[in-house]
Amino acid sequence: MIWSCASGSSTTSGTGGSGGEGNGSTCTTQTWYRDSDGDSYGDDNNTKEACDKPMGYVDRGGDCDDMRSFIRPGAEEDCASEADYNCDGSSGYSDLDMDGVPACEDCNDQDPSAYPGADEICDGVDNDCDELIDLEDETDAELCPAVPNSTAICDTALCFYSCVDDWFDVNQDQSDGCECQAQPTPATAGNTCANAVDLGNLTDVSADSITVSGNAVEPGRSTWYVFTAVDDLDTAGDEFHVDGRFANNPGNAYVMSVFKGACPDDGGAEIATDELSSFDWYVDFNYTTSGCTTMAPCGEGNCSATPSTTVNLCNDDTSAFYVEVHRLDGQASCDSFDLQLSNGVY
Repeated sequence: MIWSCASGSSTTSGTGGSGGEGNGSTCTTQTWYRDSDGDSYGDDNNTKEACDKPMGYVDRGGDCDDMRSFIRPGAEEDCASEADYNCDGSSGYSDLDMDGVPACEDCNDQDPSAYPGADEICDGVDNDCDELIDLEDETDAELCPAVPNSTAICDTALCFYSCVDDWFDVNQDQSDGCECQAQPTPATAGNTCANAVDLGNLTDVSADSITVSGNAVEPGRSTWYVFTAVDDLDTAGDEFHVDGRFANNPGNAYVMSVFKGACPDDGGAEIATDELSSFDWYVDFNYTTSGCTTMAPCGEGNCSATPSTTVNLCNDDTSAFYVEVHRLDGQASCDSFDLQLSNGVY
């Protein structure tokens, strides 16, 4: 059986055989301070180690005169007396901590951050001398210096900060707060192919183009985009030419992979892998009676709406394209990329 002593220590007792063998006890001792004047503060130079409180002793020291009860930590100083009533090392109109407040008006003349009228801060000290400390007196926001895009918590006399939604402390420097906002926002946008940011339609006959920006506010962040490349009704030629290129790629750190038709888990065809600069997929190169003007298979640059022996049949090449962008090194970075996606421009 285990129980607690009045002092906060513990004693263990056990019963052995028929003769009572095996009985024993242990406890954790603590320091007790002699309190001769009964003011609840003891003499640091007169102590005992014991499990239970000895008669005439208390569990806190700090009394600089244990023969006079009006002299103890926290007592009110007398401006007309040379005695150190609150045991802070100074008395009367002396100003030991040089905070501009005399000892008899100061709650702690050894700490320049503590005096009547001071701002309460998160430091475990009664700064404004109202007998309240930290969160007993003020809110987290009032106790901690404000830093951008973050909320503060005062805990164990220290300020800790957490970023507000979609802001990140990428440089790991608490002094400038959370300096980087996720692009795109929210930070969860496009975090999977199934959750890709939908850019809508890019039609070839209109030479549609869109530029997106992003960053890597978290290590390993990937951002997925999806758009539908629309092939208009072709009767004499085809402009279908899907193109993606970095307009800005800081340090060539970002790469893109592209899947046609569907997400990779759903059978999409991978047409680009970790490209640093650009990719394209197109059918706008010409077919002639002597073959392709570029590479096989022949494109539909001069296609026809009806079958012919001299030109290709115009097909509807409309398809979805899924583009994933991430940093190849997997590092977090506030440096943003700019990616142009187009159809029929190039």
